[in-house]
Amino acid sequence: MKAQPPTCGRFSLVAAGFWVVLLVLPGGELFAQNSSISPAKSGDESFSKPGTLVSEVADTASAEFVPEYRRAMIIPFDMTYYLSDADHDLAKYNHKTLPQIQQTLRYSLDGNVAASVMDLYSAHRIILDTLPDKNPDLMRLYAAVRYRYSSPWGVNAALSPAGSQPGAQPSGPADAGAENPFSAIGRWVREKTGGEQTLPEDDQPDPYFKEGALLGPLEGRRFMHAELISPEALTYFYENYGTDLFIFVNQLEIRTNYAHCLDRATGTFAREISIHYSIYDRFGKLFAGDVVTVLVSSNTNDLYEVMALAFPPLAAAVVSGLPAPRYVRAGKPGE
Repeated sequence: MKAQPPTCGRFSLVAAGFWVVLLVLPGGELFAQNSSISPAKSGDESFSKPGTLVSEVADTASAEFVPEYRRAMIIPFDMTYYLSDADHDLAKYNHKTLPQIQQTLRYSLDGNVAASVMDLYSAHRIILDTLPDKNPDLMRLYAAVRYRYSSPWGVNAALSPAGSQPGAQPSGPADAGAENPFSAIGRWVREKTGGEQTLPEDDQPDPYFKEGALLGPLEGRRFMHAELISPEALTYFYENYGTDLFIFVNQLEIRTNYAHCLDRATGTFAREISIHYSIYDRFGKLFAGDVVTVLVSSNTNDLYEVMALAFPPLAAAVVSGLPAPRYVRAGKPGE
């Protein structure tokens, strides 16, 4: 059989017929248009629905989506709400004055919270704007809230007996106002005689203690809440600072728990470091409010070691109350 010459360069009649059918049959124009559309997101429902009109797809693809929240402001605790029984030990060990110890703790905690926030949003530290006692905008924030003990609220409040909203009163034995009169008298006697520090003879050191470990939520706990009484103040900060989330660090509490012995021979106990916080958005919506605690040895008095052990896990626990980042359609915040 005689070999056939190669067809390279010749136009195939089959290919010509294909293009004629494609352009002449109804729907060819629609196919051409649809083939040029590139979906904004592969998982968008508009592109997965059969029979979606080209105009509808185009509208969806051109819609503008923006972050729901962009920037968080960290409001440091007012020194009025700083409570500590460890300052003298820390000051003596670190050769600092009490005010130096307190301000170092305040600035370091603020910085740790900001560092944790920046995993999700940009952060603004208002404490750095001016001198601590000469910042009128920080005073404006303090004046916009009132501090009071309340029930936990938000993501970490599952074990709260009244975890519906701040201010809800716990019922039953957990109610702090229902203390038995005889128990109150006994507590007063123990405080006066030092009995709070007396441990049973058979008390043994805790073999599972780990410094910097986050203490789990306790049933019936209360936290120092920053209750918003002037929501328009947050609008002011949104307009002037571009912040749409607000993390109020309400109280820093350092307390030695003499009922939790770590080592009787050296007189070492568990030192509880607690942060009370409230989180709002610019509209005054409350996302979370609670208290979180870590444990540190009472014999750990190097100030920077204490901060390195306690503040990173505390800051991460506080920031867990922030809303997760997401995108919403422009002009419709909070959807």
